[in-house]
Amino acid sequence: MPRNIAFFIGFVLPCSLHTGPLAAQPSSTRPLEISVNATEAPRRLLRATMRIPVKPGPLTLHYPKWIQGEHSPNGPINDLAGFKLRVKGTPLPWRRDGLDLYSFHCVIPDGVDMLEVALEYLGSAKEAGGGLGSSAPCMTPKLAMINWHLVLVYPKGHAVGDLRVNADMTVPQGWKLGTALPIASEKDGKTTFKTVSLEMLADSPVL
Repeated sequence: MPRNIAFFIGFVLPCSLHTGPLAAQPSSTRPLEISVNATEAPRRLLRATMRIPVKPGPLTLHYPKWIQGEHSPNGPINDLAGFKLRVKGTPLPWRRDGLDLYSFHCVIPDGVDMLEVALEYLGSAKEAGGGLGSSAPCMTPKLAMINWHLVLVYPKGHAVGDLRVNADMTVPQGWKLGTALPIASEKDGKTTFKTVSLEMLADSPVL
């Protein structure tokens, strides 16, 4: 089997994201937006910003716990940093769930229909070598395998196949990328992808 085919078979596996009940449902008519800054991937640092359509009221965001290629709920929550929420440019208070550490609760104020999220992924030195049979990231000075589940949260209460996502990624100067995601445009190191489901995004790593 050609190496590149074996490579993608090893990574494109179903991703089970939690879809528990939610007090106030987010708006599902508009896509979520995620922008990943991978320019510091050689230092094993990823930054992401998201825009999530919402409705006023209680909202729970979930960091992926069950991920592709794994057999236990071990999403790398310990490597999540810089988690911030904002609405209309103003910081929004949030709290972590007392039992499920992958869940974050907030209350969307009246008159707000968009939540802004910022977060960082801090890769450990042991992940630098990665491995084609692992869902852990592989980030070195010359190559990176980036899984989207590392740098996103999503509103609980919807099937991940129903949530739509507009995504883009910026890579280090001089780098190129490869992925199964359909590409809309490429300019100055930034690749914008066509709208896909959250399920498809999570199952489409970027090399």
